[in-house]
Amino acid sequence: MRHRVEVVIFLLPLVGVLTACSSPQPKVSGRAPTTLPPATSTTAPRPGLSATSSPRRGALGSTVIRASATIAGVPVRVTGTIIFDVEIGTRAHRPPAYESSIPFNGPGTYTMPNGYAPKAAGTYSVGVTPSSTSDQPFTGLVALFGGPALTTTITR
Repeated sequence: MRHRVEVVIFLLPLVGVLTACSSPQPKVSGRAPTTLPPATSTTAPRPGLSATSSPRRGALGSTVIRASATIAGVPVRVTGTIIFDVEIGTRAHRPPAYESSIPFNGPGTYTMPNGYAPKAAGTYSVGVTPSSTSDQPFTGLVALFGGPALTTTITR
């Protein structure tokens, strides 16, 4: 009797291994297996401000410069104002040729309220400056000025 118990105890783990190996496996098509990321991520998007203006080129008297700004990676409760400046030249200086502002509430894309029709030929640069009006400060949202995405050349 003693030998029979030892054989059963010895074979029991082996039966479990054999059962697991013989259970049906899902069929895989010719594609490589996909590795899925974890359900939750430990990284948060970094705060940022991006902006564009249009058009890149235009004729005096028939061109209106428009701009938009996108805020990302800030909490929804962050509120403030985005100031759009249009200046002739490629360096920020005051006073701008045109200035307007629009409130913002958290992440999103915000458009300059009105376009600007330049009054002289030249290169115009758009400046975008966010400022917080909420008690929730934000960091990483720095003002943007000029550059290829924010410059328009007006010809006669």
